[in-house]
Amino acid sequence: MFEYPYADDAYRRIEGREAIGHALRKFPVTASNWTFSDLRLFQTLYPDIFFVAYKAKAYVPATQHTYESRYLARITVRDGKIADYVELWERDTKAAAFGTPGKTDRVSSATAAPPIR
Repeated sequence: MFEYPYADDAYRRIEGREAIGHALRKFPVTASNWTFSDLRLFQTLYPDIFFVAYKAKAYVPATQHTYESRYLARITVRDGKIADYVELWERDTKAAAFGTPGKTDRVSSATAAPPIR
């Protein structure tokens, strides 16, 4: 299962090998010249779960903008295969580059809490 909490409703949760493959093959159509950098892996106390942080950059032909964002993904592995993948990105940066509205209404209420004094 792949989960993208900031994605549009149709792509927020993708289940099954075939559906995931279809979604990943469709993705390069929306942007090109992808580069990935600053890859960092983080272990957890659970041997089958880890986090990866990285930066991505691509050209978006529809808007003629360059997309640059930081990502964080939690990956769960079972029997040597990815069983669960949850990915977060900078929502407003993506919205600006791809010409889509930001979805700030999906941000957790915890992120809107007042600062601790």
